Amino acid sequence: MSEVYVREYKCPACGAELKYDGSSDSMTCAACGNSFSVENLHSYQAALNGLENSEIEDWVYTQTGAEMKDMKAYSCPSCGGEIVCESTTAATECPYCGNPAIIEKEVSGVYAPDGIIPFKKTKAEAVEALKKFYQGKTLLPKRFLTESRINNIQGVYVPFWLFDCEADADMVFDATKTRSWVMGDTEYVKTDHYKIVRSGSIGFSKIPVDGSTKMDDTYMESVEPFDYKGMRGFQDAYFSGYLANRYDVEPEDCLPRVNSRVRNSAQEAVRRTISGYSSVTPVRSHIDITNSRIRYVFMPVWILSTTWNRKVYTFMMNGQTGEVVGSLPEDKKKATLIWFAITLGTMLLGALGVNFFMGGLL
Repeated sequence: MSEVYVREYKCPACGAELKYDGSSDSMTCAACGNSFSVENLHSYQAALNGLENSEIEDWVYTQTGAEMKDMKAYSCPSCGGEIVCESTTAATECPYCGNPAIIEKEVSGVYAPDGIIPFKKTKAEAVEALKKFYQGKTLLPKRFLTESRINNIQGVYVPFWLFDCEADADMVFDATKTRSWVMGDTEYVKTDHYKIVRSGSIGFSKIPVDGSTKMDDTYMESVEPFDYKGMRGFQDAYFSGYLANRYDVEPEDCLPRVNSRVRNSAQEAVRRTISGYSSVTPVRSHIDITNSRIRYVFMPVWILSTTWNRKVYTFMMNGQTGEVVGSLPEDKKKATLIWFAITLGTMLLGALGVNFFMGGLL
């Protein structure tokens, strides 16, 4: 039988639970209203941990043969309720009393992160951002705005791998220059063909790839970019009040996506060095990746879900910048009317153009 300890952050003033508040960049207590910086609270708790008869409470996980595969059960020290979560869970809360908890072993040792970008946007700001996201969507059904309801909103720290590297690119292009002129009743066109060779190096820093199979890769790329100036050294106190899972995708499994992004970006950078041609077509490229480095960090994401017409719609917001992505329902009747209007308009413009041309001939 083994034990795994889960950290709770308690208010030094009243003993209630503390949660990280991104808007004030502090640990706040809803019970007494006091707030503490993460650094000061960490020092305070470290000092308490060095005292005998410490009153800091831990959650204790006792592993038994009856546990489900890849699941673990914890007993809440505040209410005694049992919480069952996945083996990769790094931060969660008690479903009975709501106490936040951080599973230390999932963010220490081989799982210790190199950094974290704390939440800056609050839950209220996430709700307002979603309302603004609805605005200007022509095909959005009107009833969706009045009948849809936010079912759930949760702040989640998503595990990311950050890749740094340099790329040495050697590329060959086929290019053309075309010019035309008219002599009498004849138009002449001359096309010159060129072979262009380019070589160069480009550095890449902090290419993000999410390290969780639970998060949609397309959504995660859509909420980029994150402002890395806000990156801080990891402190588990930032997890308090949010959910988090450690990575379950190894960095080597992310390499195909990283290599594709590096290759496309390097080719585009080299292509931009060529100008003055009518056409430029890449025919051969060779890219070497060197001086690579990988870091493990957590990024803040708000996940919101709404229900309308018995269907769930999920949206995600960058918890630092406020960028929102997600799919919305479409009013099919409105889409059909717009399509007919565009088609009819195109046909009318075409007819007017023909009449104008025929009138000119007459």
